Amino acid sequence: GPHSLLYNRGLFEHPEHKWPRPIQSAVITKYSKDASAKPEDIWISGHVMTDGSADRHVIKECGRAGWGVVQVDDDGYFVAGAWGPVPEALPQSPQAAEFSSLVVAAMLINGSTTVGSDCANVVNSWNKGSKATTDLKSTYSGLLHESRRFDGAQHIEQVYWIKGHQTITKSMIQGDKETLRKARGNINADKAADM
Repeated sequence: GPHSLLYNRGLFEHPEHKWPRPIQSAVITKYSKDASAKPEDIWISGHVMTDGSADRHVIKECGRAGWGVVQVDDDGYFVAGAWGPVPEALPQSPQAAEFSSLVVAAMLINGSTTVGSDCANVVNSWNKGSKATTDLKSTYSGLLHESRRFDGAQHIEQVYWIKGHQTITKSMIQGDKETLRKARGNINADKAADM
């Protein structure tokens, strides 16, 4: 901007000015393993995994973030999900993406659900209850407040932490079906957040 030394000297324009802006409003792309399902008919419940992702660009203002939400079956295989970019009003950061994924999960849930997240801040904040939605020191208390306003929030039985970026091989060696489901679910959510 006008206070930048480079701007004042006219050497060159800040790269952010040539970079595509983050999307202005929330966009949700829903998809299902049932290719004939219409997006408006896709809802999630049961085992749900959320994740956020951010592209850490050398120039901070050029970084972008996205979120992903997936429903998996008892074996951890993809059933349905949604993904989208973090809107311009929020920081383009991993934390903003993680909290955005929880908001979208609450929007799309229509039955009894447990939510897994590899972000301890999301899990801890959700588990604080309504107190976290009014915490003025919490950067994302507004997103938590928003997520609790959706009807789907009443169906969330538990939000729990899962280890991120697990390998399927290691989970298979452990032989625990739940560990394998969580690993596959986290990988599916990670893929959705990276779309």
